[in-house]
Amino acid sequence: DYLFVIAEYDYSTHDEYTSVFETFDVTHSTSAYLAIDVRELIISQFAHLLTNVTEATFRFQATNYHSNNKTLNWSLETGENTITGNDDITLSYNESFFVFTQHNYSSSGIYNTTAKVDTGTGYEEELEITI
Repeated sequence: DYLFVIAEYDYSTHDEYTSVFETFDVTHSTSAYLAIDVRELIISQFAHLLTNVTEATFRFQATNYHSNNKTLNWSLETGENTITGNDDITLSYNESFFVFTQHNYSSSGIYNTTAKVDTGTGYEEELEITI
């Protein structure tokens, strides 16, 4: 027999949580743990789109999951330097924006790149690329 349970909880603070699910009967018990990362902002679709010799094009998306408007700025650490957005961006709840940017690498090699979005709390995603 199977028993499916759906639970809902409204986390009031953006943080990392661990939920514990316990089942038991008269003679048995078991527990399962689930890590939950409640963020106000998500970086997704971080990708290295193409390379033309040593010039690389990058893309990433940021989505605001906070209930209020959030003002943020973005940057991309290329492994050689940092590219920074010129203007702050304000997103409403569930609104997204895309960043497309390029960097001309000084030589071929393997580079660790990091897309960052800062709202006062820093969020980042990493991607290793080969040029």
